[in-house]
Amino acid sequence: ERWFRSADSLEPVHILFFSLLYRPDVYLEFQMIALAQALETYHRCKFEGKYQADEVYTQGLYQKLIAAIPPDLDSDFRQSLKQKLRYANDYSFRRRLKDLVSRWSDSSLPLAFLSSRDKREQFVQQVADTRNFLVHHDPRLEDKAARGKHLSRLVREMTALLEVALLEELGFR
Repeated sequence: ERWFRSADSLEPVHILFFSLLYRPDVYLEFQMIALAQALETYHRCKFEGKYQADEVYTQGLYQKLIAAIPPDLDSDFRQSLKQKLRYANDYSFRRRLKDLVSRWSDSSLPLAFLSSRDKREQFVQQVADTRNFLVHHDPRLEDKAARGKHLSRLVREMTALLEVALLEELGFR
Protein backbone atom coordinates (compact mmCIF):
# COMPACT_ATOMS: atom_id res chain seq x y z
CA GLU A 1 0.00 0.00 0.00
CA ARG A 2 2.81 2.42 0.89
CA TRP A 3 4.58 1.62 -2.36
CA PHE A 4 1.54 2.52 -4.44
CA ARG A 5 0.92 5.73 -2.45
CA SER A 6 4.39 7.01 -3.30
CA ALA A 7 4.64 5.48 -6.79
CA ASP A 8 3.62 8.63 -8.68
CA SER A 9 5.75 11.10 -6.76
CA LEU A 10 8.81 8.83 -6.78
CA GLU A 11 8.39 7.49 -10.32
CA PRO A 12 11.56 9.20 -11.66
CA VAL A 13 13.56 7.67 -8.78
CA HIS A 14 12.09 4.22 -9.43
CA ILE A 15 12.85 4.44 -13.15
CA LEU A 16 16.49 5.35 -12.54
CA PHE A 17 16.99 2.78 -9.80
CA PHE A 18 15.27 -0.17 -11.46
CA SER A 19 16.84 0.53 -14.85
CA LEU A 20 20.20 -0.08 -13.16
CA LEU A 21 19.04 -2.95 -11.00
CA TYR A 22 17.99 -4.97 -14.00
CA ARG A 23 20.94 -3.95 -16.18
CA PRO A 24 24.11 -4.59 -14.13
CA ASP A 25 26.21 -4.63 -17.31
CA VAL A 26 25.90 -0.84 -17.72
CA TYR A 27 29.16 1.10 -17.46
CA LEU A 28 30.05 2.12 -13.91
CA GLU A 29 30.24 5.78 -14.91
CA PHE A 30 26.67 5.69 -16.15
CA GLN A 31 25.53 3.85 -13.03
CA MET A 32 27.17 6.53 -10.92
CA ILE A 33 25.48 9.38 -12.81
CA ALA A 34 22.08 7.64 -12.71
CA LEU A 35 22.37 6.94 -8.97
CA ALA A 36 23.42 10.52 -8.30
CA GLN A 37 20.37 11.71 -10.24
CA ALA A 38 18.12 9.26 -8.40
CA LEU A 39 19.39 10.42 -5.00
CA GLU A 40 18.99 14.08 -5.93
CA THR A 41 15.51 13.45 -7.31
CA TYR A 42 14.54 11.50 -4.20
CA HIS A 43 15.58 14.44 -2.03
CA ARG A 44 13.67 16.88 -4.26
CA CYS A 45 10.53 14.72 -4.04
CA LYS A 46 10.65 14.21 -0.29
CA PHE A 47 12.13 17.41 1.15
CA GLU A 48 11.84 21.11 0.38
CA GLY A 49 15.48 21.87 -0.41
CA LYS A 50 15.27 25.67 -0.56
CA TYR A 51 17.25 28.30 1.30
CA GLN A 52 14.25 30.65 1.32
CA ALA A 53 10.59 30.27 0.41
CA ASP A 54 10.25 30.69 -3.37
CA GLU A 55 8.06 33.80 -3.01
CA VAL A 56 10.60 35.45 -0.69
CA TYR A 57 13.48 34.63 -3.02
CA THR A 58 11.81 35.60 -6.32
CA GLN A 59 10.46 38.88 -4.94
CA GLY A 60 13.60 39.76 -2.96
CA LEU A 61 17.14 38.57 -3.57
CA TYR A 62 16.46 37.25 -7.08
CA GLN A 63 15.22 40.67 -8.22
CA LYS A 64 18.32 42.35 -6.75
CA LEU A 65 20.64 39.87 -8.45
CA ILE A 66 18.90 40.29 -11.81
CA ALA A 67 19.11 44.08 -11.48
CA ALA A 68 22.86 43.77 -10.82
CA ILE A 69 23.56 42.07 -14.17
CA PRO A 70 25.32 44.64 -16.35
CA PRO A 71 23.04 45.72 -19.21
CA ASP A 72 25.90 45.79 -21.73
CA LEU A 73 26.44 42.01 -21.61
CA ASP A 74 25.59 39.88 -24.61
CA SER A 75 21.86 39.10 -24.45
CA ASP A 76 22.44 35.32 -24.49
CA PHE A 77 24.86 35.66 -21.58
CA ARG A 78 22.36 37.83 -19.65
CA GLN A 79 19.64 35.23 -20.25
CA SER A 80 21.97 32.44 -19.13
CA LEU A 81 22.77 34.29 -15.90
CA LYS A 82 19.09 34.93 -15.22
CA GLN A 83 18.33 31.24 -15.70
CA LYS A 84 21.14 30.17 -13.36
CA LEU A 85 20.10 32.70 -10.73
CA ARG A 86 16.52 31.41 -10.89
CA TYR A 87 17.76 28.15 -9.37
CA ALA A 88 20.30 29.64 -6.94
CA ASN A 89 17.72 29.27 -4.15
CA ASP A 90 17.67 25.47 -4.54
CA TYR A 91 20.01 23.30 -2.52
CA SER A 92 22.98 22.01 -4.46
CA PHE A 93 23.48 18.33 -5.16
CA ARG A 94 26.18 18.24 -2.48
CA ARG A 95 23.85 19.75 0.12
CA ARG A 96 21.05 17.34 -0.78
CA LEU A 97 23.39 14.37 -0.50
CA LYS A 98 24.67 15.62 2.85
CA ASP A 99 21.06 15.86 4.08
CA LEU A 100 20.31 12.29 2.98
CA VAL A 101 23.47 10.90 4.54
CA SER A 102 22.73 12.66 7.83
CA ARG A 103 19.24 11.08 7.93
CA TRP A 104 20.74 7.62 8.38
CA SER A 105 23.98 8.44 10.16
CA ASP A 106 22.52 7.81 13.62
CA SER A 107 20.62 4.67 12.69
CA SER A 108 21.67 1.13 13.52
CA LEU A 109 22.20 0.33 9.85
CA PRO A 110 25.50 -1.45 9.26
CA LEU A 111 26.64 0.92 6.51
CA ALA A 112 30.38 1.42 7.04
CA PHE A 113 30.51 4.57 4.90
CA LEU A 114 28.06 6.25 7.31
CA SER A 115 29.77 5.09 10.51
CA SER A 116 31.63 8.31 11.36
CA ARG A 117 31.47 12.00 10.54
CA ASP A 118 34.74 11.79 8.59
CA LYS A 119 33.49 8.85 6.53
CA ARG A 120 30.19 10.61 5.79
CA GLU A 121 32.00 13.77 4.69
CA GLN A 122 34.43 11.75 2.57
CA PHE A 123 31.53 9.89 0.94
CA VAL A 124 29.65 13.11 0.11
CA GLN A 125 32.83 14.76 -1.21
CA GLN A 126 33.74 11.79 -3.39
CA VAL A 127 30.23 11.35 -4.79
CA ALA A 128 29.86 15.07 -5.56
CA ASP A 129 33.33 15.40 -7.11
CA THR A 130 32.92 12.24 -9.20
CA ARG A 131 29.45 13.19 -10.37
CA ASN A 132 30.55 16.73 -11.22
CA PHE A 133 33.57 15.45 -13.12
CA LEU A 134 31.50 12.96 -15.12
CA VAL A 135 28.69 15.42 -15.85
CA HIS A 136 30.66 18.64 -16.41
CA HIS A 137 34.04 17.14 -17.33
CA ASP A 138 35.81 19.75 -15.23
CA PRO A 139 39.54 18.97 -15.46
CA ARG A 140 40.05 20.42 -11.96
CA LEU A 141 38.08 17.45 -10.59
CA GLU A 142 39.79 14.72 -12.59
CA ASP A 143 42.16 13.75 -9.77
CA LYS A 144 39.31 13.78 -7.23
CA ALA A 145 36.94 11.59 -9.25
CA ALA A 146 36.65 7.93 -8.29
CA ARG A 147 37.80 5.41 -10.87
CA GLY A 148 38.13 1.64 -11.15
CA LYS A 149 37.60 -0.26 -7.92
CA HIS A 150 37.00 3.02 -6.04
CA LEU A 151 34.19 3.90 -8.43
CA SER A 152 32.76 0.39 -8.06
CA ARG A 153 32.74 0.78 -4.26
CA LEU A 154 31.16 4.23 -4.53
CA VAL A 155 28.39 2.88 -6.80
CA ARG A 156 27.67 0.08 -4.28
CA GLU A 157 27.50 2.62 -1.44
CA MET A 158 25.20 4.92 -3.42
CA THR A 159 23.00 1.93 -4.26
CA ALA A 160 22.81 1.03 -0.57
CA LEU A 161 21.85 4.59 0.34
CA LEU A 162 19.08 4.62 -2.26
CA GLU A 163 17.87 1.18 -1.17
CA VAL A 164 17.66 2.43 2.43
CA ALA A 165 15.64 5.43 1.27
CA LEU A 166 13.23 3.27 -0.73
CA LEU A 167 12.88 0.73 2.08
CA GLU A 168 12.04 3.56 4.46
CA GLU A 169 9.28 4.55 2.05
CA LEU A 170 7.85 1.08 2.60
CA GLY A 171 7.94 1.50 6.37
CA PHE A 172 11.23 -0.18 7.20
CA ARG A 173 13.43 1.80 9.58
